[in-house]
Amino acid sequence: MRIEIEWVDGEGIADPILAQTYCRLEWRIGDRVVTRAASGPSRSLVEGVHVSVFPLFEWMVENWWFLLAEPSLVEEGRRTGRDLARNRRIADWMKRHSLLAAQEGWIYPDLRFSWDDGRIAARWSSDPEVLGSEGSRLVQYLSDGWAQLDYDETVSELQRFGSSVIDRLSQSKIAADLSIDREWREILATSGREEVVNRSLAALGFDPYDPADEIDRLAGEIEAILGGIQSRVAQDFFTASDQHSFEKDRCLIDAVVEQAETEPSSGRSPFATDSLNGSTPFERGYSHARQYRDQLGLDSLVESEQFGTLEESSGRRFELRTRSLPVGGATLRAAVERPNGRYATIFSPIYRDVPTDRFVKACSVYHLLATVDEGEMRLVTSAKTSDQAAARAFAAEFLAPSSLLRSEISANPEPREIDCLAEKYQVSSRVIEYQVQNHGLGELAVA
Repeated sequence: MRIEIEWVDGEGIADPILAQTYCRLEWRIGDRVVTRAASGPSRSLVEGVHVSVFPLFEWMVENWWFLLAEPSLVEEGRRTGRDLARNRRIADWMKRHSLLAAQEGWIYPDLRFSWDDGRIAARWSSDPEVLGSEGSRLVQYLSDGWAQLDYDETVSELQRFGSSVIDRLSQSKIAADLSIDREWREILATSGREEVVNRSLAALGFDPYDPADEIDRLAGEIEAILGGIQSRVAQDFFTASDQHSFEKDRCLIDAVVEQAETEPSSGRSPFATDSLNGSTPFERGYSHARQYRDQLGLDSLVESEQFGTLEESSGRRFELRTRSLPVGGATLRAAVERPNGRYATIFSPIYRDVPTDRFVKACSVYHLLATVDEGEMRLVTSAKTSDQAAARAFAAEFLAPSSLLRSEISANPEPREIDCLAEKYQVSSRVIEYQVQNHGLGELAVA
């Protein structure tokens, strides 16, 4: 990601701060230009727009830890930020993650950021119509895209942008009179354990700078959790849990730690370094499921004994053990570990209904095959992050493969037909509905 600023004269802008930070802004992600727009009455194409960036910088400082640590609340699709902002359930989340919340009269692109399994996910959408003016000229953003950005590189670029704004204000001695200058310097100075705790608080939906006593209490609990589990497990926990489910999820983590064999100090960093090769989480999950079914020689229903052994692509086999947990989590479904080269373990609450139990075990198998190395542990959660989304896609395709459903389902399946297929494959009806929708198997009947 690259944020290019060319400062220009802000003559005619009454507010001195907005005038001082008026510029030509060009925002690039990979080979895509996020700020590509149709500008002016002639609708000429431009790659940069003229705006004041102080409102954008102010919003970024206020939401810094949320941008870098809080995951998305929705599965990434083609929905625009404007569509999502109308959803009451996630309206507050959008205010913390979408540039649309920063505008204050200026027209910024429909671009949002969120934490995504060691990377920063970026999603941007074109404008449906001419929205407003860029100075005296109309502007409409035309670019759409989605990318997973390197965490360290993204932080560095955002810091470079923020420091450029402060330096610009310092030239007219405005910055010294602004509290945001001190706030920005505090952010830049945060590192080590304090940074990890701040990111963990933000992942849970708490503002690390909130003076409430509850924040201090939670910070202490977070310190205790971080000391007892691997860093990737901690990240799984904090990105799945929230203010309402924290205590219940904490009980599940404690139960897992009591039985786990992997060492808390082992395991990889939560910051991803592997290449995704441009594939979406769903594509990765579906592909792994098809390969694994082929590898096992499965051409029909997955029987329960398939969850007793784990087979790698090399043909190497492990015993797959299951240990019951005495408590269930709110957003945490299970935990998996590979303590050695002989066996792997799934830690799971006792799920009374067979479809849920099979689905959670299938998600666990994905992590053991794709995201966990020897000596490591991961959590199976309801988070909307890439690894968890890929695990759910794997589970659906492994248990109820689209290739088999395609030959069994009608073009417009009724609810009863969906229920019958769900019973046959021992999955929930919702899993069958998702398979029908995501693989283009038919048009679901409207209830």
